[in-house]
Amino acid sequence: MVLRRLLVALALGVGVVVAVTPLHCTRGVMPVSTPCDAGSLSSAFRGPLKLVRLDNYGCQGTWAFAWATIGHGNDQVGVTEVLHFNQATSRWDFASRAVVCVGSTLPTSINRLGCHSN
Repeated sequence: MVLRRLLVALALGVGVVVAVTPLHCTRGVMPVSTPCDAGSLSSAFRGPLKLVRLDNYGCQGTWAFAWATIGHGNDQVGVTEVLHFNQATSRWDFASRAVVCVGSTLPTSINRLGCHSN
């Protein structure tokens, strides 16, 4: 009987300590959502030859490919670009194909459709 009371008292003591001890949590930062739509990808085309249309595109994570037509008249040309989402600015920027298409930097589908065209 004494042992039982001692165990109950011990359990209550532990329960009180747990109940009054403040809980600490850490705040996590949610990753920025990566938009993958024609409007957000089109904003990367800021050069002197204006974007006429985005013919095809695709994204995987923070990487994308874009097949686009730029320029007008005699200056019109089809281009293939590899883009990377810059989380600091929340926008897509062109990535140098000479750099990112070498090795295993890119997801397979982005490499295939963004590096092996034009």
